[in-house]
Amino acid sequence: MGRDCNGGRQARRALLPRRTNSPTVAGTRSRITSTECACYYFLISRRIRLSSMKPFGLVRTSGNNLVKRKQMWIAVLLVPLLGIVGLALLSATARRPETLGVRDGRLAPCPDSPNCVSTQTDREEIRMKPIPIVGDPADALSQLRNVLSANPRARIVTADDNYLHAEFTSALFRFVDDVEFFVDREQRVIHFRSASRVGKSDLGVNRQRMQSIAQAFGR
Repeated sequence: MGRDCNGGRQARRALLPRRTNSPTVAGTRSRITSTECACYYFLISRRIRLSSMKPFGLVRTSGNNLVKRKQMWIAVLLVPLLGIVGLALLSATARRPETLGVRDGRLAPCPDSPNCVSTQTDREEIRMKPIPIVGDPADALSQLRNVLSANPRARIVTADDNYLHAEFTSALFRFVDDVEFFVDREQRVIHFRSASRVGKSDLGVNRQRMQSIAQAFGR
């Protein structure tokens, strides 16, 4: 394919808008490369408008289009950044619920959102089985302490003879989940509740956490 590529020049003239104010130099003519020829022939054969190819840089854009493209990329980068900042602020302003603890032998009920699991709820989708106690119930909380101490994201807030409350903090956004344990000595089981402080869905994090704790406790 020749360097001047008359057919390619004709294709370009047919597809590109005319330039009315472009300066010209006498005795010269525009030249296009063989690569441009191939692109223009392909576009004509496929009946593709060159305007649809501008985002890929195949067509020269004006200064205004370049500014719009830069604004678009700024928006693409800025929106996720604002979302991250918003999540961080949401996590920082979340407060510890006042309903935590044991009342009449039961932990607090889960909220309506699905980011909670409990062994003392009637909702099938968030109910889990309590942890069975094999040895002495008096040693159950001590064993739980050892399990939680091995988790770098856990911090024990409150602990007494039958109750333990720990906070689990996520690594990225510092979201806090409240995890409670209640030792039922008569039934020889440990009831628990794990709930996220903010958000709606936990993507199964609370359930997976309690499954891991239950497995570690049974070893």
